[in-house]
Amino acid sequence: LKNFNGASKARHLKSTLDAQHILPCHCEECVSTTSQSYDTEKRKDIGSRRSFQSLAMTCSTNEYERSGLSNTLALWDAKGTTERNAMCVTLHAETKPQKRVGVRGFTLAEVLITLGIIGVVAALTIPTLMQKIDERETVSKVKKIYTVMNNAYENYIADNGVPNFDSSLRTTSEGAEKAFEIFRPYLKITKDCGTGNGTACGMVLDYKNKNGEDASTEFATDASRYKVLLTDGTPLWLNTGWNFYTISFDINGKKGPNKYGTDVFVFYFKDRNFYAGGHPAIGGTSTFDTGCASEDAVGHACAAWVVYKGNMEYLKCNDLSWNGKQKCD
Repeated sequence: LKNFNGASKARHLKSTLDAQHILPCHCEECVSTTSQSYDTEKRKDIGSRRSFQSLAMTCSTNEYERSGLSNTLALWDAKGTTERNAMCVTLHAETKPQKRVGVRGFTLAEVLITLGIIGVVAALTIPTLMQKIDERETVSKVKKIYTVMNNAYENYIADNGVPNFDSSLRTTSEGAEKAFEIFRPYLKITKDCGTGNGTACGMVLDYKNKNGEDASTEFATDASRYKVLLTDGTPLWLNTGWNFYTISFDINGKKGPNKYGTDVFVFYFKDRNFYAGGHPAIGGTSTFDTGCASEDAVGHACAAWVVYKGNMEYLKCNDLSWNGKQKCD
């Protein structure tokens, strides 16, 4: 600055500081940002302690710490004007926001590839996820109906003793009507279709067996079955068989697939016993291994697996066993 006079000193100093990217200079005492004259007294105060401290306070704590000048006020007092000016310039340079270099957005191709990958993953995982959710809902509903019907049967026995079934009324309308009276006082019923057409009680005309074949009987119109619709929307029908009395129900009404082992299940009762279909105590072709697990099974013996095992794994393979293999490979 020795070669400059008056206002030219201020302009030269300003241009120099501009080149350093340190304006506006927070050291108010350092230099005027206008074109006013560079005053000798101002030049002496360019590195004033108060201005340096003010500049330091404009920085965040972390930035100030990173600048390496966090303990410089004491050092400031021991420095001369030239060294103080350098400290002011350093503080400006260290705390100046840095430009992000080489940063760019995603290209359209990159976005499309990413969306494609997400779509493939979704296509692979969502069906499996939905299947698991549906299975959990089915298991929960079957267990609920089992609890309701089992409690109703036990309550009848507690109130009236073990029911005495007339074997001569098996597979008849009168037998179904009398058998249902056991449960009526203990159930919440929305509609009673009796031995008439069960479609008004949420039944369908074409039920399927687990093996995909049509059911041998059109249950909704069969007069030997007593039909009701429970308040939770579950259609239920009862009939008197040769060895056990049976209660069948569809957990989702007329909504498909209306298939045994998938959304249609069977319970059995006789004397003091109430079983979910497929329980080992039932025996014969009504056990799980023969009546549900096999590929050609009708599916009347799947309820016990759902109630006691808590899953529907038998729909994924055909080699499960009640006392053997419990999970598909």
